[in-house]
Amino acid sequence: MNSPLRLLAVAVLALAVRAQSAPPQIDPRVLAPLEAAARQSAAAARATEVTELLELLTDLGWPADKRAALTKACTQELARAGPTPKACPDAARALTTAARQLQALALKDTGPSGDRLAALALRMDGRLEDLQKRFERDRVGERWLPVAHRFLRERRVEILNALRDARELPVDLESGELADERLRIAGVERGVFVRREPFELRTSLSRPRAEQLMRDVFRCIALSRWLRGGALELPPRPKVPRSRIVFWVLDTRKRYELVRERLKADGLVAPDDLEVLEDLGSFNDLDGGTVIGWRYQEYTTAELLTYMSFLPARRVTPFTAGHLNWITTNYLDTPLPNFAWKDPGSRGGDTIAPGASAERAARIARESLAWAGVEGGRTWMQYLAERREDPPIARSFVLQLGQVRGDDLLKCTSVVEFLQETNQFGTLYKALTSKDDGDAAAMLKQGVAWSVGELEQHWRDWLLAGRTGLAERLAYAGAECVTDDARALASALDRVRAEAFGDRVPEAQTLVLWPELGARCTRHAEYLAALAKTGRSKEGPTREDPAVETRTPEGAWAAAQSIVLAVRDRQIESALLRELDDLGHRITLLDPGLDAIRVGSADAIMLVDARTLCAPHPFAQGVTWPFEDQAQVPLTGPVLGPTSSPEARAAAKLGLGYPILLIARAEDSEYSLLQITLRLLQGSGSNLTEVECASSNPDAPTDPALALHDTWVLVPKAPLRAGTKYTVEAQWSDGRTRKWSFKTK
Repeated sequence: MNSPLRLLAVAVLALAVRAQSAPPQIDPRVLAPLEAAARQSAAAARATEVTELLELLTDLGWPADKRAALTKACTQELARAGPTPKACPDAARALTTAARQLQALALKDTGPSGDRLAALALRMDGRLEDLQKRFERDRVGERWLPVAHRFLRERRVEILNALRDARELPVDLESGELADERLRIAGVERGVFVRREPFELRTSLSRPRAEQLMRDVFRCIALSRWLRGGALELPPRPKVPRSRIVFWVLDTRKRYELVRERLKADGLVAPDDLEVLEDLGSFNDLDGGTVIGWRYQEYTTAELLTYMSFLPARRVTPFTAGHLNWITTNYLDTPLPNFAWKDPGSRGGDTIAPGASAERAARIARESLAWAGVEGGRTWMQYLAERREDPPIARSFVLQLGQVRGDDLLKCTSVVEFLQETNQFGTLYKALTSKDDGDAAAMLKQGVAWSVGELEQHWRDWLLAGRTGLAERLAYAGAECVTDDARALASALDRVRAEAFGDRVPEAQTLVLWPELGARCTRHAEYLAALAKTGRSKEGPTREDPAVETRTPEGAWAAAQSIVLAVRDRQIESALLRELDDLGHRITLLDPGLDAIRVGSADAIMLVDARTLCAPHPFAQGVTWPFEDQAQVPLTGPVLGPTSSPEARAAAKLGLGYPILLIARAEDSEYSLLQITLRLLQGSGSNLTEVECASSNPDAPTDPALALHDTWVLVPKAPLRAGTKYTVEAQWSDGRTRKWSFKTK
């Protein structure tokens, strides 16, 4: 267990203990300019930095009476400040000057007191190279990270590659039709079964959709096995025949309720579920089976995973909940079922001063991304951890997974991510689950030589590593870090999405552009720009070749998550529209759950990460492309190239015309699954003729490996006619219809 990160964390803990000793003796003339810096920061609506500055002054030995007066003055100034944070170059310069003076003192002292002075100086200004090297840190872009993080950077890429490989694992399944008593109760004479021992799914769903459910569940189980130290492979089939574990998944609320009420009347519902049966979307029976009511594809898959993974709760609940939520969020793009909902009122602690509207806006912006994938959750946890507002993990040592909710679930997920990145999760989890009973805290100490408190500290050090100093942050308001090209791309994408959404996507918001998260995209853009000059690589554009000098772990991560735009003559919107002609990229960029993007660029290459900060949007209805009344629509699909998506390549095999796209939830308001059919008509008025098309949808995918949950595609079997009006008709099985028209070039 002596990993580089653990050794580093022990050293950081020792520094933290030393930081509790008496403050250093520093000439008051060094600190005096910092009082003015605090006031200037407050006037510029920099509430977070003001709080840190006041804490820094305390650690530097600032007298308590002066701190109280300064705190009062800053609070009043923040209340008068406007909602928009501003740059504070004077305050930044004062901090840099003070930091250099402390650096001079620290370099003369090689002992613990010198270490403490160095740490205080770096909190002021993180650009002091000699002090960063004192703590054995490497420069990565604009940040300084512990040397021990070298292997973590590569480990994160390794995990991403495992996630990508898991999506392509072949899963051997048996499937067919069957007559089943419970399906008959639901009104289904012939249902579908999908089997891989010891599990069997019996359902009223279509066979392709049912197979996709089981395929994704087993791939998630394989990923879980790998993250816990095993091989990335499916669990072996039982060598000895055993009782089959059966799941019934019913596609409408009515069918689910018919089965539920019959089993309840027959006394076949498990006692634990009987008391709250009316509130449950699934329940266990006395024969060891489970009945599940459909919600939507990702949610139902995650629910099956929770049952089929057989991971324990009780004393390891925070680790099981965090691990499963990490998998469902990364693989299925949905939080763990029945766990996650926003409950900001339940969180203890809020360090925002009354009237600090700018800081309040920053909090809301980060909280809005809390459920936008693991990256969004990490951003929110960083925000809370910086303020010591994150919930203690000890609070999540509860009996049931369902008791871990909201920020507690996000904290557990982040702690598990830390353990997975340091390759210690499997060892810890095995140690904690190797005995039938025992106190959680004692077991944790026994398993990895850490107490719960030490685990918290190690996690915090990992989460906040590389944070810049106050001077760097105060020098900018944040907006300066966003390039004009990034703004232009975000604006163009917002316009396109507004056209595609119309008024059919409730709560659709303007995309958030995260400049501080765009460095990875820039690294990969630089890699591609350099590669364009040499032309030597064994890898395609979605991976970085380790043999190429400009390859970085950050760039390799972005390569798998980003869409590449080739910008000619700074025509950014034209480059975006070209990518929207690619079916797979179109589906990604028009995802209603996309909350934020990050952008990087180098030379004529731009990268947009539109996959990472994405949350489920279960009520989206009718995102279309071409959109209503769109003109100048191409006649054929895009010319395939090295960056073409697999979906675009599949569409090219279906036909020659321009692909028509509908993104919609097929469920009604009660989550009953509906059928949607599309057809394409040519002409106008009464002179309409149907266009022969190939189609792909969740119940009849042309390629099961590319089956998309909420996507319906029509591909004309011949190029569209020039200057012609076309109309698309969508018909839902509950009788709803929708039409929209477009015109070709």
